Amino acid sequence: MINNLRELEELHQRFHQLRMEEYSKFKNSADTNAPTAGIYPLDFHHWCHSPFIGWAMNDEIFNVAGLSDYQRIIPITSHNSDYKNWDQYRLILSDYETDEDYAKYCDELSKKIKWIEEYLDDMEFSKLKDRGFKQAMKIAAEFSHLPYSLAVRGYEEHVLYVRPYANWKDLDNIYIQIWKQVTKQKMSFTQALEEIHTTNMFPSRSLLINLQIQGATCFLSEQFAMCMEHIPKNVEVDDEVLQHISYVIHKLVKVKTYVHNVRKKLKIGQRLQMTPNRKGTLHGPIEDQVQFSMGVLGRPAVL
Repeated sequence: MINNLRELEELHQRFHQLRMEEYSKFKNSADTNAPTAGIYPLDFHHWCHSPFIGWAMNDEIFNVAGLSDYQRIIPITSHNSDYKNWDQYRLILSDYETDEDYAKYCDELSKKIKWIEEYLDDMEFSKLKDRGFKQAMKIAAEFSHLPYSLAVRGYEEHVLYVRPYANWKDLDNIYIQIWKQVTKQKMSFTQALEEIHTTNMFPSRSLLINLQIQGATCFLSEQFAMCMEHIPKNVEVDDEVLQHISYVIHKLVKVKTYVHNVRKKLKIGQRLQMTPNRKGTLHGPIEDQVQFSMGVLGRPAVL
């Protein structure tokens, strides 16, 4: 912990100034309705968790010695519950360079192990998970600031993130075909589905479609009804209907993982000028610079 009172006071003053500068930009923005000072008092304590600015001081570790300014902040949103493991994410004390490598690593994962999306059935993927893991670790070795713990998390959460989308693959196209038959051919939902099944339009979904027709599941009918609720009555163009259907499906399977948190924090760090320079210090919007030192507590958490 920081025991020097002067150092602690300077730290709080520095973040107070950052917050005030952020609020000033927000208040003067032409495209937003700034809250009144009477509702949201313009002072450090009331604004440290303001949802309007998008970041806050991480109170649980803020006074820990040896951390950079970047490590002392966390992104905030009114929908933190959208994240898979928010309570864990906010305690990972990685520095800017580690976060930057993690984001790049996850981008590479999505490109180079895209093949796993075809094998995400539990039984099939269990046979190939070691292959995917080894390939992921080989990719991770290319990033000098990426610790093993985050490399493993990145791979596991990548699988977690793409699995729902793989499971829902082709459903938007199935629903648009049903919509065409129901609205233009005046068929019932079941009749439309039977025609799709007969023509084998979606071979990978034949089992699910057959189960729906046989009455063994109501998955497709329930999800189709949800999609139809979000389509405006005046929308008749196929592409526009497909956009609405895809939007609903995306909302149903959306899950935010650590990389989403990292990308948001990197943007905040850039905005606050907390990117490290070549000498390993952090630039801030004030004259004082914080020594870029990880320390024991500054290392990314092993999860």
